[in-house]
Amino acid sequence: CGVPVAGTLAVVASDDLEDRIVRDEWYDGTASKKKPGVVTRVAPSFLRFGSLQLAAKRQGFAGAVAVARVALAAIARMEQEDDGATAFLSRLPEHVPQELRERCFFASRQVPSCAAQHASLDGAAVHGCLLERVVKRTAALLAGWMSIGFAHGVMNTDNLSLLGITLDLNVFGFLAKYDERWAPNHIDDEARYAFGAQPEIAQWNLARLSDALTGTNFLTDRERDATTWSAADK
Repeated sequence: CGVPVAGTLAVVASDDLEDRIVRDEWYDGTASKKKPGVVTRVAPSFLRFGSLQLAAKRQGFAGAVAVARVALAAIARMEQEDDGATAFLSRLPEHVPQELRERCFFASRQVPSCAAQHASLDGAAVHGCLLERVVKRTAALLAGWMSIGFAHGVMNTDNLSLLGITLDLNVFGFLAKYDERWAPNHIDDEARYAFGAQPEIAQWNLARLSDALTGTNFLTDRERDATTWSAADK
């Protein structure tokens, strides 16, 4: 369908009664014992927006730069090859120009992006490059989601990928009929992560990533590490 997503390597479950776990599956107050299972997923990296937020908060500018370099290295590798999501393009009745393939469908880039220079960029440039690549890749990802009626369900900063791939498939769903207010998460009472709200929520998350990259919020908070992000780190 043209949407990059973490792959599934294995599903492991147990039938033993002693392994059962208590879950209120539908959040209706009727918890019962369920069979447990573990899904093993694979991806080029599982770095999230929240990974960089945490590094910036606890380790300051240098920590954020270190995470950003790792993310850019992964992006650079991904941009050298067509994502598996591009396979369907050959079945379309119209030719998709290379520029659109790269910008919207995660095809390999003919001209490398700034991510290819991740090792030689200075700290500020690393942050600028990461923000530019994450904004563009997240925009393409959201366009893919919306085009197939996909609702992620929990779009907070620890569930959005720095690489622009779909992570944390938990309470997701697909539209049965077009309804922008539909939310697949049963406890999302305010429909914060409703299908139609996803572009706006993605923009909010990108703003929080920008905050982390600039230390905007860390200098004024009341936690003991408020001074970690300091001019001396830069």
